Amino acid sequence: MEEINDSNFGEWLALCETIIVNGQEFRSPLQALKHMYETHPNPENLIVTFTRWDKVGINPKSHFFPVGVYFYPLDYVIKEELQVPFAGRQPYLNVC
Repeated sequence: MEEINDSNFGEWLALCETIIVNGQEFRSPLQALKHMYETHPNPENLIVTFTRWDKVGINPKSHFFPVGVYFYPLDYVIKEELQVPFAGRQPYLNVC
């Protein structure tokens, strides 16, 4: 078994994480979003928010103003390949 240290942990984690959408596994968030877009009956109604925690909600201590929950249309997130201008580097994304 390969020893996991700080230098390769991120690579190992990325290779081991899976995302499940309707019973189908994906290793890439972008591929999972594309699958949602292609298979959802109304993909134009789907929106994506990027968060620091695994939840959607308002952080009352946020330094952003106005405080709120901000979303991107799913097709925009796919077109930009997850490289959105605000909060795109947060560890979680939520599709609503």
